[in-house]
Amino acid sequence: MQFISKDYEKLMVDLSCLTNELQKQLQGTDAYMIPSEIQLDADVPFLVQVHPNIQSEGYQNIYKQFRSFFLEKYPKQEDNINKLWNFIQKNESEWLRNTFDINHLYFQEAAQRLGLSDWLPMFMAEHLIRPFIRVMAEDLQGYYQKLKVSYTCKFCNEPIRLARLDKEGQKEVVCPRCYAKWNEKKLQCSVCKEDNHEKLIVLKIDKDELGQIQLCQSCGGYTKLIEQKRLIRKNAADLLDLYSIQFDYIAQEYISNHKEKFENDESTPH
Repeated sequence: MQFISKDYEKLMVDLSCLTNELQKQLQGTDAYMIPSEIQLDADVPFLVQVHPNIQSEGYQNIYKQFRSFFLEKYPKQEDNINKLWNFIQKNESEWLRNTFDINHLYFQEAAQRLGLSDWLPMFMAEHLIRPFIRVMAEDLQGYYQKLKVSYTCKFCNEPIRLARLDKEGQKEVVCPRCYAKWNEKKLQCSVCKEDNHEKLIVLKIDKDELGQIQLCQSCGGYTKLIEQKRLIRKNAADLLDLYSIQFDYIAQEYISNHKEKFENDESTPH
């Protein structure tokens, strides 16, 4: 079954390659700054608590390269992207603050104010910030890996859904958005941290598939657990997430068809 179109797959692969190249350009530079002293709440993702200062010149450079990529794909959007960039330059501090907060309402209102399609401001904000947050997630592991966050990425607040299992059986949760990563017990819900084995359901799809799905009866969440030994090469987390999208459909269908197993807890996130 074809879960995504070839055009969409190519766009996502090209975006991933571009973002990784931009990330490399930022590594080892003064692309961002964080306070010298940070007091962190262990239950809250790092970027929800700390908004790094993004170097304006570096942000503009990322924009120029992203703009060239975007207009090659969507040449008819040139006027719209120029209008949006003028807005960003006039409101850079506010724009970045709402980008870190993933404030969809702010970007929807910006689209309405500028007469743009609803998706464009959020799309722009997300893909301009990704090279920065990936550099930060690599640099700042000592800050976020000790946090005890549930349901979302410890660093950027993206919903948890993906983990890798190495050849030795070690489970590593990985974020497709920022590439943050941390180890945890294999038989533990990566979403809510439930470790009662009786509350976990493991779906093994097929011997030729990438891995398995772990579903949790306590929270109603699931994690795609990808076995590295089944991969020809180690894909970047965003592409691993893309190529395993069939697991999302299978997990969501299973939960929908077995609601009685996932309705024991009022916090179940359906």
